[in-house]
Amino acid sequence: LAFYLGLLNAGYVGSYPKSVILNEAKRMGFEVLGPHINYSHQDYTAENGGIRIGLLALNGLGPRFCDRILYERDKGPFTSVKTFCSRVNLPQEIILRLSLAGAFVGVPLHERMNAEQKAWRKAQSAERKRKKRHALCSMRSAERGTKNLE
Repeated sequence: LAFYLGLLNAGYVGSYPKSVILNEAKRMGFEVLGPHINYSHQDYTAENGGIRIGLLALNGLGPRFCDRILYERDKGPFTSVKTFCSRVNLPQEIILRLSLAGAFVGVPLHERMNAEQKAWRKAQSAERKRKKRHALCSMRSAERGTKNLE
């Protein structure tokens, strides 16, 4: 177990991606536990004879966000997504990534689904606004182009 944890936490490990190392650990009988807001640390750790995936393994969740989560968790476990969101001020996109990675497993399901839906709606709204701005800029450029032709 220590061998796999060393490889996973070492950063760059030759040509083997972390997924290959985790699959090898599974093949050798070690359980691989997903990231979790109440159990994961920044790096991969040993837990109950298995490997707990660290929060830094999630794409977009850097050390600064991990430190916020761990600092608040030191005050007590998160009992729901609502308490997590109120205690840890994170962007909605990060909360969505945590939710999609299963980091809220064990908290009330209806709250987790509401957080996912809110984060998803907010991300969709931002994307619609971006597309709308892009479309308006394109229309203005096209209008300028037709005026020059007249």
